[in-house]
Amino acid sequence: MAHLNLENSVMKSPSVVTLLKSLVQIPSVNPIIEETRDEGEIGTFIADWFRRTRKFNVVEQKVRKNRFNVVATLPGRGDGLSLMLNGHMDTVGVSDMTIKPFNPTIGHGRLYGRGSCDMKGSLAAMMSAMLTLANSNKKLNGDVIFSVVVDEEYKSEGMYELVKRFRADAAIVGEPTSLNVATSQKGYAWLEIKTIGHRIHGSTPEGGVDAIEKMAIIISQLDRIRRRHARLRHRLAGTPRIHTSTITGGSEWATVPADCVLRLERRLIPGENPQKAVRELKQLIAQCS
Repeated sequence: MAHLNLENSVMKSPSVVTLLKSLVQIPSVNPIIEETRDEGEIGTFIADWFRRTRKFNVVEQKVRKNRFNVVATLPGRGDGLSLMLNGHMDTVGVSDMTIKPFNPTIGHGRLYGRGSCDMKGSLAAMMSAMLTLANSNKKLNGDVIFSVVVDEEYKSEGMYELVKRFRADAAIVGEPTSLNVATSQKGYAWLEIKTIGHRIHGSTPEGGVDAIEKMAIIISQLDRIRRRHARLRHRLAGTPRIHTSTITGGSEWATVPADCVLRLERRLIPGENPQKAVRELKQLIAQCS
């Protein structure tokens, strides 16, 4: 169930809610997560919305075929600091939802629909705030920049492209935080381990090498990494995390499995990097050999 709480926020405004409904009605599931429509349609909607006002400089920044970021700038005088309001267009999948995902409905102070909270609610609020600023006819010293990217839910390709071209002195990212100010967050690395065995008929398993059993030894030792993580702590983001995500192996009932693939997710605290996550996993594997 995906919902956005409409209480205690700018989202009470009827015009903002109308805009949010329009955004939720446009499917924008990340195509890597589920094979469906990508962010092209919602990107076009947002770019056209800003262009119709005739108050913003609008850029569509290509990322991949039919997948592009949208950047709308409200120019200032040029002698002040700039602020960027940032969000993403893509959502996670809809296969597990129990309601119609793209039919926004309101009940008990909440709006229900895929992406309503993460993060089309924030997009609607930021777009409306940009228009309010523009309509005030007050010339700010610095630029205010609205940027919305593709692919946040998978590899962040949109953000990588955005920062190649656009800069600001400060930024507010509209991820849902229950209206708490969050000044740091965990990063992540997706890691994959493959063990190789020797396939043989199950009637003579002693002649083979079981790849799944080799992987089981590695999994059983993950607590070594977790104990090291417990000694690391960031004042806001907490401790690092690692968990198993998926595992596949073997080919049929009657044979010893020749291969096994384990995928893990490693959550990084500020100051860590993906290379460190790879190194510690390689060290663990070496200890299991």
